[in-house]
Amino acid sequence: MMLTNIYSSERNRPLRGVYDATFAPLAQTSQSTVKSAAKILLIEAVKRDHPAMYRRMAASAAKYNPLNYYDGL
Repeated sequence: MMLTNIYSSERNRPLRGVYDATFAPLAQTSQSTVKSAAKILLIEAVKRDHPAMYRRMAASAAKYNPLNYYDGL
């Protein structure tokens, strides 16, 4: 869902919510998103398992981009 929202943000579309009851609703800012330990684990999994895709998505200038924000911490 986070990757879909980065793409949506890049295209100036509204962000989607999280439909899985396991996770809290998606934060509307990159900074808020990386405050969640569960979401940091997801970011780390994408970074580890799909490094080339992660680098391309993190490089996006989208307004909502927790990957880019996370790399800057």
